[in-house]
Amino acid sequence: MNRKAFICSIAGCDRKHYARSWCKGHYSRWSKKGVLDKAPIKPKYGATCRVGGCDESTLARGWCRTHYKRWEAHGDPTVLLQAKGSGDDVGYDAAHRRVRVAHGSAVSHSCVDCGQQAAHWAYDHLDPDERREQELPYSVKIEHYQPMCVRCHKRFDLARAA
Repeated sequence: MNRKAFICSIAGCDRKHYARSWCKGHYSRWSKKGVLDKAPIKPKYGATCRVGGCDESTLARGWCRTHYKRWEAHGDPTVLLQAKGSGDDVGYDAAHRRVRVAHGSAVSHSCVDCGQQAAHWAYDHLDPDERREQELPYSVKIEHYQPMCVRCHKRFDLARAA
């Protein structure tokens, strides 16, 4: 068997093949940073994102966290997608996030049932336009949420599931 077939295909590297014809080091570098060379891509401390108009500090590849995550997800740091959570096209998490933005954390409120410190924003199940995401009911209207402690919230939801 040809020994060269089991060596990293990157020029000058004689380490053992791991995946995609690369050694473990090159494969890891490619999967984490998107490059194969050994040169670090870390910018100097305090550098700002290299995407025009962005003043955030860099995380990796010369981009801030937002642009780096966009590059990871879409291959382009400048891609802008319609955000789920705008208008009435929101999911379960975005609906609850809206309530927190409007009313603050539930822990700063008292439970509507027992008066103890609340822990969650609980959907009241009264919205005629109720939505479901993975069998979880929710509303896009913040007025259909109330602060509840964990015990009361579980009891409340279980009573409606039966």
